[in-house]
Amino acid sequence: MGVRLDCKILYRIFLQNPALTGLVVARARILKIDMPIRQERRDSERVPCKLVCPFELTKLVDSGTAKLITGSGHAINRSVRGLLLLLPEQVKKRQVVEIRLPLKAKKKQSTKLVEVCWTRPIPVSARVKMYLAGSRFLFQLPAPS
Repeated sequence: MGVRLDCKILYRIFLQNPALTGLVVARARILKIDMPIRQERRDSERVPCKLVCPFELTKLVDSGTAKLITGSGHAINRSVRGLLLLLPEQVKKRQVVEIRLPLKAKKKQSTKLVEVCWTRPIPVSARVKMYLAGSRFLFQLPAPS
């Protein structure tokens, strides 16, 4: 049993709800959905940076086995709350990745845990992909002694 909506009712709903402005309506049917205009979520400025950062992550192979993957990624930009990473490994939303960032004042690295907030594949060639991953800092691990 379907619900039938009148065009006038839909029009009123769109006027009262600006988030729905990307929908095109005709005869009470949605014909096309445009990408919604994204609101700026960041409350801090992103600063460009070009850092090579070693990383470690785990991937589930099957129900009882996890695989540790290590490699080097690139930090494209950073803010107080997170990093934009370019990684050679595919990551999933909400996956935790351990990264090591160089410290400015010292010749050491700072180990941080980040949670992936979103990811996009970037085709490099027919067989190779890199992955952009927006991440947020979880907390900083203590420096090894």
